[in-house]
Amino acid sequence: MKIAFLLLLLLPCVAPAQDIALLDRDFKNPIAVTQNVTAAQLSNKLFPVYTTDLDTMVRVLENLARAINTGEVHEPTMQLLPVGHSQFTINTERLGAFNTYAIYLSTRTGDLGASLELVKRGEGNRKALQNLFLLLDYLKNNRHLAEK
Repeated sequence: MKIAFLLLLLLPCVAPAQDIALLDRDFKNPIAVTQNVTAAQLSNKLFPVYTTDLDTMVRVLENLARAINTGEVHEPTMQLLPVGHSQFTINTERLGAFNTYAIYLSTRTGDLGASLELVKRGEGNRKALQNLFLLLDYLKNNRHLAEK
């Protein structure tokens, strides 16, 4: 029993660290993969996403774009969509006969956290879709770099 308890305590020291993809906040430079994120990297226009969450993030972005593109008018809401270690925050506001959105992506890695504004509050649906497709294309085009 004591040996099993000792092995459980040592497990975090032996388990391999998870890979983290560092995305360029402007979506122009390729994804870099690391196992440790520093505050300097985050202040250097990089945004962390766990590589295991990339496929789910692509599916969520596709669903968000599809929902915005329908043009349906929804009641004002705030949704939190967890995606592995990350989370999408979607604020929906109703302005007459249409909706506007504010969409944020946030990730915590250890004791560091980062947030990325994908869609600014009050922007039209066309601009919201454009911003979501920009990130979606970036992730799809660079995902192979994170799989190595």
